[in-house]
Amino acid sequence: MPIQTISFTQENIWTIKGEPGGRRDWIDDLVEQSYPEEEERMRDFRRALYQRNEMLKKIRAGKEREESLSPWEEIIAERGNEIKERRLEVLRKLEEETGRMMEKGEGERILLRYYGTFEDEEDLLKKLRKNRYKDISRGATGIGPHRDEILFLLDGRSLRQRGSQGQQRKAAVILTLASSALLESALGVPCIPMLDDMPSELDDKTIEWLIERISEREQVLVTANTNRIGGFERRAEALYRI
Repeated sequence: MPIQTISFTQENIWTIKGEPGGRRDWIDDLVEQSYPEEEERMRDFRRALYQRNEMLKKIRAGKEREESLSPWEEIIAERGNEIKERRLEVLRKLEEETGRMMEKGEGERILLRYYGTFEDEEDLLKKLRKNRYKDISRGATGIGPHRDEILFLLDGRSLRQRGSQGQQRKAAVILTLASSALLESALGVPCIPMLDDMPSELDDKTIEWLIERISEREQVLVTANTNRIGGFERRAEALYRI
């Protein structure tokens, strides 16, 4: 039987506390893994975005006319709205799964919030046309899913701005486990979470709580440099400490 894997590393924490581009890449990777047909839509959008940006530079240099932007804008609007809708769908499913896991904690809740630069396909096309002169001036497209933002909130507070290192790590582990469940559901094959140095920067109570959540999975791979998860092996049948 084919299997899928998903990894937790230090990069997952930087997805939470780093720049918006990292969060967009994270959700797009998850979308493409969950819905392989989305890869073509993503490719169409990126190609159209690249072509529009090239046209913007040529127009600024007097080598092209403004009308040459229209066909690329139509593709960007159509594909861009589809990308946004899939992102929202995946984020909703992740939030449902993290909510299920967090119910077994102390009442904390992780919220995933999407801040878009447009409402729908029609709105995106309208804004692309309205912002042409501004975009020509800077040689880049300023509206679209490539400019949208995703925020991770814990009890209503931004994890990026106000979360501790431990809270950010805990949230990243939870999101990895939730992503694993999402992929299993979408693809119909087992998805094994691989958690690298999971206990680092976490207190004993949080580690214990995460062990309970991890033990719900059929198979998990965890690496750790400490002995703080003694007993984990006895409680998660198919777990290996490396």
